[in-house]
Amino acid sequence: MDMSDPDLLQIRRGPLDGRKFFCSSPFRSLRFLLASAACLGGMSYALRLYWHWQRLWPSMSWIFVPVAVGLGGTWLVAYRYIGRVRNLYSEGLIGNVEPGSPVDVLLGIAAGVINETLFPWFAIVILLLGLAEYLLTHACR
Repeated sequence: MDMSDPDLLQIRRGPLDGRKFFCSSPFRSLRFLLASAACLGGMSYALRLYWHWQRLWPSMSWIFVPVAVGLGGTWLVAYRYIGRVRNLYSEGLIGNVEPGSPVDVLLGIAAGVINETLFPWFAIVILLLGLAEYLLTHACR
């Protein structure tokens, strides 16, 4: 296998270069920024629904708080894992990684898992919150 072939390298590690992602701040990644924005948006939306529906159904509105906490907790766990890998770089335990090496492939996979699962998860939760708001709005009429 010729690891200098960029197509083969992308197939093995995914579309993200884990070396670049973990060497600098995750906030330099557009994908991570979008996931973070979706997380904050979802948390804000859930808390807004909590305050809005608490006036109507106090016994049921509590369900929006764990949703907001879950979104923030999921983001925080991902951020901590990014920090753990970045610490390996800063301690010199991960040095000069050659493109196509097993460590390069693993870093790409790890960066992909973090970045490509957060945004869809947060987007789905926001859509479900929108559905809940729609149903609650129409149930109160």
